[in-house]
Amino acid sequence: AMPDAKIALATGVFLGLGTLLEYQGVFLSAALGLYALTVFWRPRVLGALALGAGACAAVLMLFQWRSFGSPLASGHKMMETQAFGELWKAGFLGFTAPNREAIVGLLFDRGYGFFGTSPFFWLVVLFPLALLRRVPSASAIEARRAAWVSLVASGILVLTLGSSLMWRGGWTIGPRYLGALPGLLVVPLVMGLDAAAEASSRAVVRGIAGGLALASFLQTGVLSLLVSTLPEAIT
Repeated sequence: AMPDAKIALATGVFLGLGTLLEYQGVFLSAALGLYALTVFWRPRVLGALALGAGACAAVLMLFQWRSFGSPLASGHKMMETQAFGELWKAGFLGFTAPNREAIVGLLFDRGYGFFGTSPFFWLVVLFPLALLRRVPSASAIEARRAAWVSLVASGILVLTLGSSLMWRGGWTIGPRYLGALPGLLVVPLVMGLDAAAEASSRAVVRGIAGGLALASFLQTGVLSLLVSTLPEAIT
């Protein structure tokens, strides 16, 4: 069934907030926005989608206008640290081409990589098990589509941020610019866990998932309770 205008409006707002709250979110907003166009294709709901996203764009442009003198000017080139400002001037706001070192670091480094600091998300490798299950209903087909969209959006996020000259993000705990990745990958991860529990012992699968979640909390959560950031030199 075609979603109504209220859902489209809310979707547009959330798409816009991704960029309004974090400039680097523009790539994720664009990717999910393209998917949204395949869902909200009637004029009325499409207009509501555009209204929601446009409202956030207007707020961002107002902020840039008041802060930097133009609605289309970001503050990247006006940083207090001159060396950082020069990096942002390269390519498109500091984005050039995907860099292998950046992508590997963002994903697997034990000090700030996504999988390196959150063992729980190793379980996303179980997603193929969900594809082997019979699809009994329209809701299951919809869930698969949502999972694939999540994976594609995750890939776009990693590739684009792996193209940034400032990909490390400075002093952080975990990958600063991959903050949207848990919300995306949890969809295929949970589907894979469900399929694994169906094919084997549910208690064992729960134990593995709970253990890795606890490991993730001990590795980064406890640290985050004590300090807000870590210098890049500390690994």
